[in-house]
Amino acid sequence: IFNNVNADVFDLKDVKLNLKVNNGIGIDGRLDLKQLTSYNTKKNKTVNLSGAALNNPFLINRAIDPNGWPGPVTYSPTQLSLNDNNSNVSAFISNLPDKITTAATLYTNPQGNVTNYNDFIYYKDGIKLDLDFEMPLNFMADNLSLCDTVVASINKADISKIKSAVISLFADNGMPLDATLSIYMLNSNNQIIDSLLHQRTI
Repeated sequence: IFNNVNADVFDLKDVKLNLKVNNGIGIDGRLDLKQLTSYNTKKNKTVNLSGAALNNPFLINRAIDPNGWPGPVTYSPTQLSLNDNNSNVSAFISNLPDKITTAATLYTNPQGNVTNYNDFIYYKDGIKLDLDFEMPLNFMADNLSLCDTVVASINKADISKIKSAVISLFADNGMPLDATLSIYMLNSNNQIIDSLLHQRTI
């Protein structure tokens, strides 16, 4: 998620994370979320999501099939909302994860045959999962940096024709923070070979 973000210290408050399930299958479900882990591989740090919100099973409502085959069916949305009152979600996101893993078990018809064998599933429909989060622009950070790499598509024939060049960069800082900007040239092994711009204030 935060592949291009680094910080020595990063602390968020009042984060909201939503697990959204949109069910297009005519079967009730129960999702037991056993583990959700944020990995910051750059700092070799992990944070497991925990809290009261994860102690109870997450029930998923079945889709509705008002017209019968071949549909269309009406998807049933269900949402699990996590915040600082029911989980450690702020610490989970403050870890600046570049990878999130999960371990979960999905049970079908946890309450048994409540529809008298009228369940359904069509090949074009399924279960859609989305994970999104909201965070206020209110945080504490130390040595925060945003990094990105752009591949220049210039071949050797083009380079031989270049006699001189000017690179112009227009930066518009809309945040209430001062920042410094650096641009480096890398080789094929992502090693710095030259500096085009070094710590210019914006």
